Amino acid sequence: MTCVKPLTSHPDGRLSLIIFVFIVSVVLLAVSPPVGAAAVAASVAAGVLLYRRDKRRLEELLNVVECDGRLKRPLLAVPGYIYSYYYVAGRDSSVVRHFELGGPAERLEALDWGHAPRYLAAAGRNWLLLWLPAYEILDDCCKGYYVAAVKPSLTTERGPATLDLTTEEGDYARATVQVKAGIAEAVLEFWPVKARSARVELVADLGPHKLKLKLAESRGGPSTGAVIVAGRPGIYVIKGAVPPSEAETLGIEPGQIWGLGRGDYKARLVIDRPWKRDATAEAALLAT
Repeated sequence: MTCVKPLTSHPDGRLSLIIFVFIVSVVLLAVSPPVGAAAVAASVAAGVLLYRRDKRRLEELLNVVECDGRLKRPLLAVPGYIYSYYYVAGRDSSVVRHFELGGPAERLEALDWGHAPRYLAAAGRNWLLLWLPAYEILDDCCKGYYVAAVKPSLTTERGPATLDLTTEEGDYARATVQVKAGIAEAVLEFWPVKARSARVELVADLGPHKLKLKLAESRGGPSTGAVIVAGRPGIYVIKGAVPPSEAETLGIEPGQIWGLGRGDYKARLVIDRPWKRDATAEAALLAT
């Protein structure tokens, strides 16, 4: 079994379209048997041809790309980034997929993603957002597909950011946050008077969603914490927007964020006070 994995259901929603056409054809069959019978036969035949063609293209591409990005034969491709956002919320659902061009088309013998300095992958319970270095395949064999990569080495380093916070009751906390070598880490010191605890968070504004990661917490005294944000390496074949159901294929869980290559990031220091609103301080986590 190939180590290059597809991150695609039936391409471009064609399966749903085929089902819709088939239902309409059945209705026509009930109203006008001759016309309906012809429509059913045509829709089934067209659906089978589309499905077989796309399946053949996908299988051929999976066979050509090797685990390290080398190609068993040259392919015409163009480098760039693929952006995929898939949000499942009934009538408020949103599906977006586009390709950001990153260079001229070339016939390549290997995909090295040398055009890419960073990446992003993030997941929620009912959404998945990807911004991955990719190649759009222009060869007739596999046209319309993209080969994308999750590369932990492209995780953006950020910070350090330093914060300090004092409440009117005299509680004091200070913290330092940075992202380095694929790890978001925090050092926290807390001197409570009336407050219950202090914590440090990494807050990510990704556009359609926000995520926060708790890095460290203290009820008094020093504390440190770290979260791995480098992600799991992998090469993937993509057609349309990638649904949240494919998060398991990537290995990313709801609430996780990898790469930190796109969006706005802040370090947040919070002092938790009983019967009062939390006191907070924030500082930008800038890319370095």
